[in-house]
Amino acid sequence: NGFDAGRFAPVRDPARRAQLRARFDVSGDAPLIGTAFKFRQEKRPLLWVDAACRVLEKFPACRFVMFGDGELLEPTRTYIAEKGVAASFVLPGLVRDIEHCMPALDLFVLSSASEALPNVLLEAQACGVPVIARHVGGIAETMADGVTGMLVEDDTAQALGDAMARAVADPA
Repeated sequence: NGFDAGRFAPVRDPARRAQLRARFDVSGDAPLIGTAFKFRQEKRPLLWVDAACRVLEKFPACRFVMFGDGELLEPTRTYIAEKGVAASFVLPGLVRDIEHCMPALDLFVLSSASEALPNVLLEAQACGVPVIARHVGGIAETMADGVTGMLVEDDTAQALGDAMARAVADPA
């Protein structure tokens, strides 16, 4: 299991980055937090939404994008609508050019209950995007905790959301 790291790179030009963010209706200064996964139970998209909602309580300008498809995509859309936060979320489905989407993000978050060694965390970091993920499986091997991302020990939306909020509050 591998990926072509040459396809993934940061976008440093502010005008180009603004173009990428406009694709998701995000203004230049609003924090954009994203994920990419198969919408299945083990990826826990509803927990991801709950964590994002905790961030919205502190940072209402934040926007969220969830890439992917799967059996829980429509239930996730419904859940977001029922929580009254649909204006803060974009769920574009499966995209074929994730390498052009990730550099628009300020933060990449993975909420999986289990993982082996997720390429998506390597891809996000190759795009210059810091990552937050639960400390399960081989995730710790994909990042330098406290340098290129944060590992979350507690298995709750609160812990994940609090880590996200800390990153938004202190981008460094």
